[in-house]
Amino acid sequence: MEKTVAFYTLGCRVNQYETAAMEALFEKENYKIVPFDTAADVYVINTCTVTAESERKCRQILRRAKGKNPKATVAAVGCMAQSSADVLSAMPEVDLVLGVSRKQEIVEAVKNASRMPILVDDISRITEYREMKVNTFEDRDRAFVKIQDGCDRFCSYCIIPYVRGRVRSRAPEDILTEIRLLGEKGFREVVLTGIHVASFGRGTDTTLSEIIRRVAEIDGIERIRLSSIDPIAFDESLLKTYRETDKLCPHFHISLQSGSSSVLRRMNRRYTPEEYAAVTQKLRDIRPDTSITTDIITGFPGETEEEFAETMAFTETAGLCGIHVFPYSVRKGTAAAKMENQVPRGIREARARELIQKAAALRHSFAARFVGSKQPVLFEHGTDKPSGFTPHFLRVEVPEATEKENLAGKILPVLIYDCKGEILYGKKA
Repeated sequence: MEKTVAFYTLGCRVNQYETAAMEALFEKENYKIVPFDTAADVYVINTCTVTAESERKCRQILRRAKGKNPKATVAAVGCMAQSSADVLSAMPEVDLVLGVSRKQEIVEAVKNASRMPILVDDISRITEYREMKVNTFEDRDRAFVKIQDGCDRFCSYCIIPYVRGRVRSRAPEDILTEIRLLGEKGFREVVLTGIHVASFGRGTDTTLSEIIRRVAEIDGIERIRLSSIDPIAFDESLLKTYRETDKLCPHFHISLQSGSSSVLRRMNRRYTPEEYAAVTQKLRDIRPDTSITTDIITGFPGETEEEFAETMAFTETAGLCGIHVFPYSVRKGTAAAKMENQVPRGIREARARELIQKAAALRHSFAARFVGSKQPVLFEHGTDKPSGFTPHFLRVEVPEATEKENLAGKILPVLIYDCKGEILYGKKA
């Protein structure tokens, strides 16, 4: 009888990529991938530890998996497995705990779960990139391609360097080979992702700019994006690549975390608001319609009303087009967890709500600029109604189109005639 395996992914784009790689490993061993909410022989939960809420959800999902099939092997893999193996292994629902550096061993680990229920390395000793290959994605239009792992920035609030380890760059030829295969399979867009994309190239003879240029030469690939990236990445070489590479989309998610210089110092972010704003201006000097989105933490230890007001004002100064907002979450083992003047949870969350309202207004204001324009839209598979994304990563719905037209996977010109919230509406041009 064919064995089945179901996956659930929490957290970042890197986790999504690694889940796709683990799916490929199981398929190679003749497992059938089934939806998570169905009965399966094996459940693999790719965990996240970036916030207390993400860890709470990990535990909830693990319990749900065992409830679907009490006889199944339930594997907790990834970042929370790395940071809290003892917590997860103590859960009666968990049969296997697999750290971030052991994901490529998932199939064999499942087979031996009863004998080796915990497989977690000392991540600080891992110095080489461990290859995992992806064959395809459920989303057949946009592919995430991991180009590096690890981070050595040690921001004071962040647990990730402790669970992902040192910076390791993927071999450029492995990246290009994977993208060529994805292009042959019909993917039109690739997102170069990693734990700290700005660090790509360390340990190789290639830079981030060079890998972008080489990806742009691959047949079939029409759009290139970068996942979340630090402002420090935008040196003259990368700015020149943006100027000269039409396939590099005019949308960047540039990590900010706070618009207050004093908060940034406590966060150990290593740039000032002024330096961040200078980067956004340089990008818009190249393409005036460049979309800049970001992450911001509210209620970081010691954050005063004045410092929060500086952040609110800076969202306008930097011309941000969208914000992912996170109330500060205490992570044991980080420098911030030991800081004095921890902001009460209610204030953290109230500031987050205020900033979320601001973010919605910024997103709408930017999207509305495109009403009356013609935009190339990459239509997606599996959506309820024909829709897709512009190069600026704005969602466009085309209500007049029908399923029979089979737009999925195509990049087509769309005339934008309306904007509601952050959603654009258009018709085929």
